[in-house]
Amino acid sequence: MHTLEGKLPDLIILEGEEPVDALLKWGKEAAKVHHPIVRENIYWELLDELCNQTESLSCKRDRAWEYLDFGIMTHMGNEFAIDFYNPHVEPISRRECHPLLIGEVVVDTCIKNAANDFCGYFVPPPNNCIRDITLHLASLLRITDEKRFDTKCSYKRLGLEMDAPGRELYKKAASEAMKRGMNMSPFARVDNGTI
Repeated sequence: MHTLEGKLPDLIILEGEEPVDALLKWGKEAAKVHHPIVRENIYWELLDELCNQTESLSCKRDRAWEYLDFGIMTHMGNEFAIDFYNPHVEPISRRECHPLLIGEVVVDTCIKNAANDFCGYFVPPPNNCIRDITLHLASLLRITDEKRFDTKCSYKRLGLEMDAPGRELYKKAASEAMKRGMNMSPFARVDNGTI
């Protein structure tokens, strides 16, 4: 039984948005006012309800990708948010991202697919939309990765999302510690920010 005081925010799943990504975003927003929901039984129960008991939704994944807000694009006087869900935080999805060269810049197929989806909403699409958005996403993702250890959130530091299983957290933390030559206490907890 889960008891929460007050009203939880509405869970809104937009067209083209994966339900697990919307649920994680909702869970983070709800945790600002209520008890944390992500990584708790209620989160997994809600995900099960969304994916298996809701007829109008289909879930392609059961793990969320990292949500990144990469600015706004103005087209024909209207503003469009450039929201990017980073598949690199999930090992299975990461394997599906293959390197790709655009000009002299190395990007990957996942970034190009996200740009293709974004540009697909415009009729007619702006000139060079897919190329420009792909390069924009790649450059901002590179900057985000370079600044990961400047953030307070342990998950962002490790390049993971909050619904990552414990074994993945510890494996990634050990990898990052070894990469940086850090001596990590075997009793430190990754999931509560003591690293």
